[in-house]
Amino acid sequence: VNETEITFNLRESSNVNVEIFDIQGKRVANLLNKELNAGNHSIIWNVTDNRGNFLSSAYYICKITTAKESKTIKMLKAE
Repeated sequence: VNETEITFNLRESSNVNVEIFDIQGKRVANLLNKELNAGNHSIIWNVTDNRGNFLSSAYYICKITTAKESKTIKMLKAE
């Protein structure tokens, strides 16, 4: 599977930044950086880096940052 859905809920409107990092902490993809309204949201990540290259099987960290909080999600890309 070469895509995954990332879901999150905002309690209030905020600028949201969604980034993907490899296990060494290097940012490999920036999925979103924009103002969103309060409520449930989802993003489909096709498991590519910022240049469109498919990433290999490994653990990745998704970091979701708003003006008031930050959340990380550990994800595994398996073949």
